Amino acid sequence: MIIYLIKNKNTKKIYVGKTIKTAEVRLQKHFKNAHKGRKSRLYSSIRKHGELAFEIFVVYELTQSECSEEKLNILERAFIALLRSNNPCVGYNMTEGGDGGRNEASIKSSKAFRTGKTYEELYPNKFFDIKDKISKGIKNFYKTHKMIISDDVKKRLSKIQKDKFANDPEYRVSLLERIKKIPRRKVGEFCHTQETKDKIGKCRKGKKYDEIFDIHKSQELKNKQAQRWSGKDNPNYVDLPFDVQVKVLYTAICKDRTVSSVGKQFSISEYVVRKIFRKLGIKNIQKFKQEVNCRSVLEEKLYGFTHSQIS
Repeated sequence: MIIYLIKNKNTKKIYVGKTIKTAEVRLQKHFKNAHKGRKSRLYSSIRKHGELAFEIFVVYELTQSECSEEKLNILERAFIALLRSNNPCVGYNMTEGGDGGRNEASIKSSKAFRTGKTYEELYPNKFFDIKDKISKGIKNFYKTHKMIISDDVKKRLSKIQKDKFANDPEYRVSLLERIKKIPRRKVGEFCHTQETKDKIGKCRKGKKYDEIFDIHKSQELKNKQAQRWSGKDNPNYVDLPFDVQVKVLYTAICKDRTVSSVGKQFSISEYVVRKIFRKLGIKNIQKFKQEVNCRSVLEEKLYGFTHSQIS
């Protein structure tokens, strides 16, 4: 146990204190507190003049037989009074001394006292305020910092949670209760706000599924899109009467017109023209024209329609 004196080499002001550690360790602790923004005359001066402007001396050291906190407090008060270090013009001490050290407030803030206890047990009157501050602090942190968790850490965390769920009945019950309280979305109800939807849309605009998602997700979405756009669900779907379909076939084959020109003539898409041919089992129109007698085969496929009826 020692009584130490800290001196500012620039202003010659002094600070008297006591510690059970070495003088250098205590000085470094003062520097650390100053950088944390703690409020006192000494800490303000450290922030203003810098660490190099201060030096520490051992004023008095108690022997092992003399060691007691009471004696140390008496000596601290005596040196503060003798050197007048609690006078703002002379020193940095803000009290008469003997009031520092391990009092009840410092013990409560120690790790040993807080270990294994919740904020609700430690601070029953300030619990909700502390909880809100922590929540806001975490949210603000992750707004500016992107947390990257490696695959190994994810697997390790997953294994810990699974083991805890399997072996701890109380945890399992509490987790299931929390899951039950989570509000479920209704069919067609989305959690995204309109602002978020606009941001997602802007980000994905002009991109294909393959550029946004992996190959499996991309194929799944393509299949869903195909199902939604099949048949009458397709906004471009045209339900052509049978006689119009026959005229389309006749124009394309017998008058030797291209699929594009036939589509323009009947105001339908090329896809619809090709679909009419596929119904008759004709996949390659040009090949079909070359290999068979178009008029006779067409009339046969149309179940009894004659050339005069078609035209």
